[in-house]
Amino acid sequence: MSKSYRDRRDSAKRDANERLSGHYMTEEPVRSYRFHARTTAINVKKRQDGAYPFVKIHPPTESVSFPYSSFYAFTLTWTPGHMTIVGDIGQLTVVHYHAMPTLEDACNWLQTCDFDYLLSKTNESRVYDGEQTFAWFKQMLSEQVFDHALGTPGWDSKQRRANGDIHELRSWRKHPPKWNKRSGQTKADFENERRWYLDDKPKSTFSDHERDCWEWWRRLADYTGYQPEDVCIAKYRRRMLARVREQFNHEQLAADFLWRHMSLEDPSLIYEYRPHAFFQIAAIQHGARMILDRHSPRLEVAA
Repeated sequence: MSKSYRDRRDSAKRDANERLSGHYMTEEPVRSYRFHARTTAINVKKRQDGAYPFVKIHPPTESVSFPYSSFYAFTLTWTPGHMTIVGDIGQLTVVHYHAMPTLEDACNWLQTCDFDYLLSKTNESRVYDGEQTFAWFKQMLSEQVFDHALGTPGWDSKQRRANGDIHELRSWRKHPPKWNKRSGQTKADFENERRWYLDDKPKSTFSDHERDCWEWWRRLADYTGYQPEDVCIAKYRRRMLARVREQFNHEQLAADFLWRHMSLEDPSLIYEYRPHAFFQIAAIQHGARMILDRHSPRLEVAA
């Protein structure tokens, strides 16, 4: 049976009294700054004297004011070891006691670290990124194909693969069979060479779907209902990808598709911090630069 609200409350109070009874209180320095935009407001007033029909019109007067705007307003607060941003862009706290003992140290240190490292010092966690996982999947499908087509060595599991056929094809292209009347070649000879041109010409990567480099594409073709030879045609490859694109919108669907249907034992799902968390770090750095500019105008700070 679950505890009632009163039981949970009383239990929390007892635990707090027991575990926190030996605490001492000390004051810590705190610096807080408010960042906000200003709008430009122009007020125009018309002036006139007298009454109809003896009205005297004076030139209008203008006044300009810069009222406070809450658009993207935020507060940046430093205490030793902490830098916290709160406001319209949410809340985020970067914690590093050794790097931020003073306000100036904190502002300087925040400029020197990359975003991933700074976010690792917060309570943010990486989340599944469907766009990047799908981009990795497309690259994985075609990596061996491009290596084979370009004649560059690639890796197939732990076995290094060489592409000798690409050199044969390049050599053939430099010296293709030609029929030249001046050479004394007969038309029958030319027909024999033409037959060799059609039947025995070295095949390119994109005309031979049975090559090992097409293995991943053949698995995808089988899953999406296409024929193995369709993997050599670009428009069919694009359609295959379009059919499985939605699988990558959710982490569990992507993992199931890659493991069960593509036979990937260790699917490479990609996890990244939320884009908004990146924006929050950028806002913290922006505010830290403004603080440094105010308190240390001669100090050069890397953007």
